[in-house]
Amino acid sequence: METTDILDDLQKKSAYWSNSNKTTFQMLKGLTIPFLLLMIVKISFMPNKISSDGAALSNVATSAAYMAVIVIYCLVTVRVLKRQLQIFTLDNNGNLKEKLTNTIIDFKKFYVTFNFTYLFLYPIFYYAVIKLMIINGAPSLDSTLLICGLLTIASLALGHLYYKIQYLSKIKLLEAHLKQLEEDGYNFPNTL
Repeated sequence: METTDILDDLQKKSAYWSNSNKTTFQMLKGLTIPFLLLMIVKISFMPNKISSDGAALSNVATSAAYMAVIVIYCLVTVRVLKRQLQIFTLDNNGNLKEKLTNTIIDFKKFYVTFNFTYLFLYPIFYYAVIKLMIINGAPSLDSTLLICGLLTIASLALGHLYYKIQYLSKIKLLEAHLKQLEEDGYNFPNTL
């Protein structure tokens, strides 16, 4: 049945992104301590740029805070993609109509929550990345905020385009299949 093929495809895509993001998060966690040590060493060898030990410690703390924002972003993304995977992971027990209906409803709720979450998370993430990566000659606050805003808009637009092509088009097919089966009076089996 084409419906199960679509669900299988959506589950495989979700599993791919979930697994690759978990790997990225593990790598990032592994780089956190070496990065902070590098910051401490760099600050230690730049005494003319930093007037006191207190300022040096403040720079390390600020860098640690930006790194924490990046780690939190990755952790949220891991959880979001895990939730997406759960939506498309169906067991073979129960009523097909109910499962299809729940999958469609759950994904639509997920997609709204996903976009709302990243509407706020992207600017904070991009700000932390910019501040963390640009040590000397950092752009002004206005320029940084503008860059964060533009990157957020681009990320949301590209993300929507990806979801529209890869997920939303298939959700519409599932809705059409469900409607057609209901109109035809199809007796839904208890299993997929």
